[in-house]
Amino acid sequence: MPVRERKNREIEVEPLRAQVRRGRRGAKNQFMPQNRWAALTGALIIIFAAVGVYFVGSTVYRFAVERAHSATQAELDRYAEKIKPLTMFDPPTFESPQKLDNELMLKVSVWLALSRLENPRYDELGAVLLPGSEVRAAAAELFGPGVFPELTGFQLSGASVDYEPIGAAY
Repeated sequence: MPVRERKNREIEVEPLRAQVRRGRRGAKNQFMPQNRWAALTGALIIIFAAVGVYFVGSTVYRFAVERAHSATQAELDRYAEKIKPLTMFDPPTFESPQKLDNELMLKVSVWLALSRLENPRYDELGAVLLPGSEVRAAAAELFGPGVFPELTGFQLSGASVDYEPIGAAY
């Protein structure tokens, strides 16, 4: 039914509403889709696409976080392994290595040098001989290149660690 104009120029809308309400076949319906299955299929496609985007995004995010965490964790593990001998002796708080006690620096340096010793040498009594150069290198690595503890003997957990100046070894 076509839209008619009245004399006072008002458009009759009522016949169009009646046509929509009747739902006649072939009538253009702006409020309801012609094929309900097409609308459901479209809605499902949109839902699946949203789930797919969420899955891909969360997977990429998780991968990036794990990658960053593993790189950071590897660096932290290296650092922890480096200062492990220092933390074992629980030193007092210090601002610079020059202010540390010589005995503490020796204990830490000897422990680090022993932990890295691959082929130890033994004396006639079966004690491990640790070269003084290894102890100095360990001290330089831990406390900086300008810090060298004075090589002397000391007590470590009830055992005596003796320094022999002639052989320059512990």
